[in-house]
Amino acid sequence: MMVSALFPAALLASRGITQYLNQHFFNTTFRGLYRANAFDMALLVPYFFVATRWSVVGAVVASEEVGINAAFGRSSDLTDGVRLRILGLLMVSGVAQILLFALFVALLVPITGVAVALQDFTLQPAAFAMRLLWETLTIGFSAVLQCALYVALRERREGPVTSHLSEIFA
Repeated sequence: MMVSALFPAALLASRGITQYLNQHFFNTTFRGLYRANAFDMALLVPYFFVATRWSVVGAVVASEEVGINAAFGRSSDLTDGVRLRILGLLMVSGVAQILLFALFVALLVPITGVAVALQDFTLQPAAFAMRLLWETLTIGFSAVLQCALYVALRERREGPVTSHLSEIFA
């Protein structure tokens, strides 16, 4: 109980999260070097179109055992008609991952005492371990999201698959 009472104080007293936020979000080193323009913003439209259209390619390859070209076509068929909803899901997922990363850094930097950027893990084993843990969690979350999306899209398109249930419970 004593540790949990001291944790918020340690979190507030730590300069690690402050240094990280200043270095990554408030750094003015490259200010004025790049200005967003209409062409660059227009390039985001095809990116999001392709990201939603082919959002379940990996799950299709893994579950249906088809080739990569057929998987792209199957993903396009499954996502047809619900791409805006998928885009919303991907956006919410991305924002959630950014917020969780900020929480992850806020919690683990004071605990480990690592006050350098998480990208510079070559010299500090604790930073490397933090980065490895975060990447493992992120990849796992993305894989589960993609599989759940694939199952929902397949059931929406073809109905629930009951043939596998008879094999499992026979």
